[in-house]
Amino acid sequence: MSLHVILGAGGSVSNFLVPVLKENNEQIRLVSRSARQEAGVESVQASLLDAAATSKAVEGADVVYLLVGLPYNIKIWQKQWPVVMANVINACKTAKARLIFFDNVYMYILALYFLLVIFNLFN
Repeated sequence: MSLHVILGAGGSVSNFLVPVLKENNEQIRLVSRSARQEAGVESVQASLLDAAATSKAVEGADVVYLLVGLPYNIKIWQKQWPVVMANVINACKTAKARLIFFDNVYMYILALYFLLVIFNLFN
């Protein structure tokens, strides 16, 4: 049994992932800003902006899923996202854990819009 740590355990990907991990009898640690209680799993409250808290949350992990989301505000992303990524990567290196990163597609909406406009111009 491996320890699977889910960073950002309050979202939709986590809601689908946890049952799959449970079905495979994996040990699960949910990490979020407000500890999410769920039967049969460990819940930890931590801010990924805090390097020490991130390392403690990831400690002992075999696999880490980065599912965290930030508010849709460019200033917050510019300031916080590099810190979150550095803290998570460093914590995974220390724990010798594999990192699985689930990105979002919100940044592609504008690009998709322009592709649709261009496609319509030529058809």
